[in-house]
Amino acid sequence: MVTTGLSKPYVAKYAHNAGTVTYSGGMKLGRGVSVEIEIDAADDNNFYADNVIAETESTQFTSGAATVTVDGLENEAAVLILGLPTSEPFEVGESKSVNLQKYGKTLNAPYVAFAYIRRTQMEGVVKYYPVIHPKNKFSIPSDSAATQEDSIDWQTQELSATILRDDTAEANWKITTDEGLDTEEEAEEVIKKYLNITA
Repeated sequence: MVTTGLSKPYVAKYAHNAGTVTYSGGMKLGRGVSVEIEIDAADDNNFYADNVIAETESTQFTSGAATVTVDGLENEAAVLILGLPTSEPFEVGESKSVNLQKYGKTLNAPYVAFAYIRRTQMEGVVKYYPVIHPKNKFSIPSDSAATQEDSIDWQTQELSATILRDDTAEANWKITTDEGLDTEEEAEEVIKKYLNITA
């Protein structure tokens, strides 16, 4: 099947206790533009006897990296994935104040789940797959901006995350459905249910 689209990136705060994983505070990360997942895996571990491979242990996931591009990172999502402190009021004038979001030494990125919907097409049939990476840690993103010229230069936000195994007995690093779903709404429902998002 051919991947034809990406939508609905979600994140949720990750926690675990005695092998049970839970999620809280889930929300949309932004509007999805692209996702690139790179996986590092150990080589096959082969045992030789009588001059041939007698036993082999198949390759295993060791780590992964996600590059996620969204239209823009809202402050609420940035607070969640980067562990930012609560914003502080700042008086601009006698009758006006704003809240300042401070990026300082108290910043402490938590583990979060990251999920999105992958749209595919095969022989003209469109299907939607919910893809969940249950445990990740996002890095501080870079900032860039350019002045507007004759036409708008659409500028997006690129985020980087490390993909890890979760703390269940299965040590999962990716979860998806075995078959595609008929609608985007059905795939989104799976993600929201798994990440305990009720809003």
